Amino acid sequence: MSKTVLLACEKPFSAAARDEVVAIIKQAGYTANVLESYKGKGPLLDAIASADAAIVRSDAIDAEVLEAAKQLKLVVRAGAGYDTIDTATAKAKGVAVMNTPGQNANAVAELWHRLMAEGLGYPRYAAHGSDLGAGVTAWLARAHPGAVAGIHLANPGLAAPPRPWTAAEAEYLAQGEGWAAQEGGYAHEQATKPATLAAALHDSPAGLAAWIGEKVVAWSSATSDGQPAFARELLLGTLTLYWATGTIGSSLLPYWAYRHSPGSALPAGSPPAVRTAISVFGGERVPFPKPPRELAERYFTVTAWDEHDRGGHFPAVAEPELLAQTLREVFRPARGAR
Repeated sequence: MSKTVLLACEKPFSAAARDEVVAIIKQAGYTANVLESYKGKGPLLDAIASADAAIVRSDAIDAEVLEAAKQLKLVVRAGAGYDTIDTATAKAKGVAVMNTPGQNANAVAELWHRLMAEGLGYPRYAAHGSDLGAGVTAWLARAHPGAVAGIHLANPGLAAPPRPWTAAEAEYLAQGEGWAAQEGGYAHEQATKPATLAAALHDSPAGLAAWIGEKVVAWSSATSDGQPAFARELLLGTLTLYWATGTIGSSLLPYWAYRHSPGSALPAGSPPAVRTAISVFGGERVPFPKPPRELAERYFTVTAWDEHDRGGHFPAVAEPELLAQTLREVFRPARGAR
């Protein structure tokens, strides 16, 4: 008799992620049971009763749910930690609990919100993010619009939305495919075989320096004398931090988590009513494709848009005064917002 894997989430998964996970479950010879957008605990109690394993996100797997499970052997939390799972009851019932390696942006956003609201006591706040931090900040606005007064994103990565596309969107997405083919090998390796890569980088200071340093040079804008706008001392300090703490491996895992966790991609359409300012910085030695505003407006309520020919991928390092002034201007209207 085929084993059943329950894929459960109170909030809907992205269709692409859900279909990918279901395909993997079926390929392994198991039956997939998808439960999403459910209301109340009843549907979860019914579904888990016949499940041999369950993959969940923020769903509460408490003692009542675990008691309803007749043959459950494994619960996988697709996100951060085990705070929504009654691990004591699970252990008593012989149910193994684990979570996916690394944390995708929406899981990190939940940690940030808890830090701000519960840890530091700020029920209302603004947020800025660049690179992977832009993804986290985007999810903060999506998941907690009542708490987030406004956000600023620097160089956000924007996924392909459902068709139809405008001419500008199609051009940007085509450029993105070309860039990924030429420059995206690092991301593919980190998303598919992070442990293999981590073993090599953890074993060799020269390898670690080459892996990080190549990106610093390629993605930085240049100073007046043609050098990367990323100080040598800062690069050496960054390398030392990774090496001394042995954390290059864990730093790769968000790529793996994004690729393998259901619902990682920010959904297009119905953007949250959170004021969103976006700055697109340029001047990299290896240029990134620059998204059009109309694509960003599929994901955000865009209230300000700036494009700069300098700053590169690390604007806080290359152009700190420009970024600081931008943040002051962006968040000034939000200071009195409630």
